[in-house]
Amino acid sequence: MLHLLLILDADFLLADHFYKWQDNNLLLKIHIQANGKTNEFIGIHNQSLKVKIKSPPIDGKANKTIIKFLATKFNLSKSSISIISGELNRAKRVLIKEVNKLPEWLIELDKNL
Repeated sequence: MLHLLLILDADFLLADHFYKWQDNNLLLKIHIQANGKTNEFIGIHNQSLKVKIKSPPIDGKANKTIIKFLATKFNLSKSSISIISGELNRAKRVLIKEVNKLPEWLIELDKNL
């Protein structure tokens, strides 16, 4: 499974969009801005969804916050969200499992690009 995800991730790097469907799974390219006042989506940065989070990038706190934030926004459990690359970087690739459709907020954001 990991090998398959790495192949998918390599293909995804070449895409000019911040998300990609893979069956029922959604792959997101995310750019993190840590130490913010709030947790929020703030737009697009280099074909990645830019997310501001409150947590500092220390001891995995930012990664835990982004997983919790995305789980809330997608109305899924935290176990449905995993960081597949970029754990130590601002640029991350996130896998969201068993998503049936894009949330309205993401559709609206995509329309405004």
